[in-house]
Amino acid sequence: MRKFLALRRLVSEGDYEGLWFRGKWFTRELLFSEPRYQYYKRRKHDGFFVLDEEWKYLVILDACRFDYFKRYNTIKGKLSMKLSRGSSTPEWLTRNFIEYYDDIVYVSANPYISHTSHMGYGFVAIDHFHTISKVWDFGWDEKTKSTPPREVTDNALKLAKKYPNKRMIIHYIQPHFPYIGNIKMPLVDMLPKFRIHPQIREAYRDNLLLVLNEAERLVKKLDGETIISSDHGECLGEHHILGHPSTVYVPELINVPWLKVGVIE
Repeated sequence: MRKFLALRRLVSEGDYEGLWFRGKWFTRELLFSEPRYQYYKRRKHDGFFVLDEEWKYLVILDACRFDYFKRYNTIKGKLSMKLSRGSSTPEWLTRNFIEYYDDIVYVSANPYISHTSHMGYGFVAIDHFHTISKVWDFGWDEKTKSTPPREVTDNALKLAKKYPNKRMIIHYIQPHFPYIGNIKMPLVDMLPKFRIHPQIREAYRDNLLLVLNEAERLVKKLDGETIISSDHGECLGEHHILGHPSTVYVPELINVPWLKVGVIE
């Protein structure tokens, strides 16, 4: 049903290039990935509740794998690995934020944080948080078809001053595709001839480096206990999977970083 809704939206918007790409993606999933999805979905999985942890600011790097973060991060702090409660953003949201949290402001470049249910997943963010800031809407860059991380940083710093007594979740879309770093890779180029692009890992790395620069600028200006983490990871061809399908519990999708910024190990 959700795949049908995605295709219907692309048709209604006249985005036939995007429709062609999604068609290739779904066909590849059906041929190569779906049997593996069913196998990994049978695994039991809980993960940790982000609200059980202590933080004033929770910085989310969307689709950030633990192994890549450990290798490329230079922000000082105490790093550990945690198991996410979901392998996609909707699953992570619905399994972590069940009630209404008046003490949390959510700044996001991800459109699942909205006043409505995005793509039929049922999570309406405004029903769970005191305030949401839809940077994915007003900070959208048409040229890159993404939301630049600097837009998230700037908006988060403004709201941190406006709501000094609230906790805040600051959700960057990178390193999630589309890839807008040194190696630029639009969505339509990720699956040439139904195969994963050979530079996908380098493009993912560059997206991570891009957002880490902004995250470092952000945390230097925040006053309070700050955590850098992720909602889920990303498969870059492992298990014949590209992306982050829901309820697929492989290490690449559920092992996420948990960096206590400024804490000396």
